[in-house]
Amino acid sequence: MVLVAKCSKCGKRLNGIPKKSIVELSKMSKSMKNVSRIFSGNLCHNCVAEIIKAGVRREAAV
Repeated sequence: MVLVAKCSKCGKRLNGIPKKSIVELSKMSKSMKNVSRIFSGNLCHNCVAEIIKAGVRREAAV
């Protein structure tokens, strides 16, 4: 069975996270299983950018 990591907000496949079986994933180091950005294994880059932009707009409005 091959696992595909998906964005929890929009459901798109996460880039940079390997599409491997459970056995192969267990043999890989943690740094190889995720990307180095905020919300790395949960959200895609578009959703992260959307959240950051919304936060900046909220701060600018205050």
